[in-house]
Amino acid sequence: MPVPIYVIAHQDSTVRPRTATLGAQVEVFESLDAWSPWHEREPGLLLVDAEGAHEPDLFRLAVDFADHPDEWMIGIVGGDAGSTVRSLSFGPATSLDQMPRLAADPSEARDVLIDLRRALVEIARVRHDVNNPLTAALAEVQLLLFDIEDEESRESLTITQNQLRRIRDMMASTTHLRPVRH
Repeated sequence: MPVPIYVIAHQDSTVRPRTATLGAQVEVFESLDAWSPWHEREPGLLLVDAEGAHEPDLFRLAVDFADHPDEWMIGIVGGDAGSTVRSLSFGPATSLDQMPRLAADPSEARDVLIDLRRALVEIARVRHDVNNPLTAALAEVQLLLFDIEDEESRESLTITQNQLRRIRDMMASTTHLRPVRH
């Protein structure tokens, strides 16, 4: 069954002419503001022209749609004359012509349009799974540094400690990447 396809693209966008090939249920809007409020629209596929997309708007979309993974798919359109689509979150590029088929059968789109909420949950899980052994390893290195007097061994342990702290800091820098809880 065809799903509605919403396209956000400026009037002079290279994406607009290509949207005519997507099917009868395509609605084109000048901006995200003109398309809003999204929750009053029938769920479907939202394609945003990369040329006119601004990071704050895309971030707002990611947050808004994170709790509706089974209802909406979001893609950023760009590339060769507006013919390539990437998901808002992650995933390989695919052809714009394939999007109506993928939107009609979301199970086909798994590798193309990865669900942002599930990706954020996975990031949080990995962060937790890395931090536990990392904390133990860092503590062991710090204890060894108290006991070792050999300068060469101390230098090697100090390098290890610095790298473990670097990993800890990288994990800490992802704490903002988590699904919104209601």
